Amino acid sequence: MTTAHATSFTFMEIQIEASAYHQEGQWLPEYRVVKSADDATPLKRPQILGFADRETAVLMAVEYGTYEIRCQEYKAKYARVHH
Repeated sequence: MTTAHATSFTFMEIQIEASAYHQEGQWLPEYRVVKSADDATPLKRPQILGFADRETAVLMAVEYGTYEIRCQEYKAKYARVHH
């Protein structure tokens, strides 16, 4: 299993570190959300089908990180409005 770091992406002022790893002939996404130097999620590897190329897997990793940030923002907004 080989990990290839690919990109760092900022969404809503929160950094996503996205990369891909190669396993059994496929590239699979991995990512972590970094709010600050002291506040980062562990590396996450979604359980999905792999991709033939690294670039697509990295793009999917960015999408997963973006989705995680959006979910956190929606939960925070919902909590403020309804409590």
